[in-house]
Amino acid sequence: MKKYITLLFLIAAIGASAQTRVTSVALGDQIWLPRGAVEIAPIPINMAKDSVRTMSYTFLSPRDTTAVTIISVFGYDKNGTAIYNTQISLVGTAYHKWKSLITPLDSYISTQLKRITQLTQ
Repeated sequence: MKKYITLLFLIAAIGASAQTRVTSVALGDQIWLPRGAVEIAPIPINMAKDSVRTMSYTFLSPRDTTAVTIISVFGYDKNGTAIYNTQISLVGTAYHKWKSLITPLDSYISTQLKRITQLTQ
């Protein structure tokens, strides 16, 4: 019986989403923060009043420092549900200059995300 219960707990742990409930700095309400995501100022993305509250990103950086780096940005709503996805290009030399400083990279991606969502509305 202990083996079955342990197996059930193991399956539940593997299937659980890795999100943390935190208090938002921007609005002071409770939001779900997915693993690896960072909270940003709310960005409205469509006419249905959906807002991106947190974001995470992954990047493909080629070895050639003059090539363009592609960054895939994922936006999440208050409940931690992915509601927006886009790709941003970054000059390779800028990425290699900023890769050790995560804050300028976060600021750049957040600014580009705001610009892109304003263009699509």
